[in-house]
Parts: sequence; C-alpha cells; structure tokens
Amino acid sequence: MTYCKHFFVLLIAIICCSTGHTQVDTSFWFAAPAITPGHENKPIVVRMATYSQAADIVISQPANASFIPYTTHLNSNSAITIDLTNQIDLIENKPGNTIKNYGLKITATANISAYYEA
Repeated sequence: MTYCKHFFVLLIAIICCSTGHTQVDTSFWFAAPAITPGHENKPIVVRMATYSQAADIVISQPANASFIPYTTHLNSNSAITIDLTNQIDLIENKPGNTIKNYGLKITATANISAYYEA
C-alpha cells in the first residue's frame, strides 16, 4: 500500500510540474482533409500566434501558381485568424484517398504556432 501511495504522489508531481509542448517553428506544411460530405465545412481558417518576437508570415501553396498567397505581419505575443474559405476548392484534398498537390506552406520570420481549422 505504501508503494502505491508513493507511486501516485510521484506521478501527480510529474504531471503537475511538466510543461506543455506545442508545435513551434518558422515553417509548417498542412494538407487540408476533405470533411465528410453533407456536413458544413466552412469557414476554413488558419490560426497563428507569435511569441516574444514579431513575425512576417506567408501562407502559400508552392505547387499551385493560381493560389493567391496570404501575407501578414503579426506583432509579438499576438494571434490572428486567416480565413481561407474563398480558396476552399484549391485547399481541400478531394476526393479522399487521392494524392493532390494542395499542401499549404506557412513560413514566418520568427517562431510561431499555427493550426488549420475547418
């Protein structure tokens, strides 16, 4: 019983004292999945946040010359949401189980976190 008590106290201490880890980088690649047909999948957005440094950010699709890149400047310790819905047909990988050149590349001049949301 004492062994179990010590184990759980140690486990709780490790969990409480550990820090969370997120994806932080200056370059990201995203492949947007096609959402289940018949379900609303709009808007589609990319959410980004900076840390201690401001960043110039570009969202591009290198394999597609007709994709209009998004560029923005984001101050330090800030967040932004970029709505990509108007280019949904160039972004969503449809039909499923096929290989497409629809990958989005996000580059920044400083560390950011970024995620795609549909």
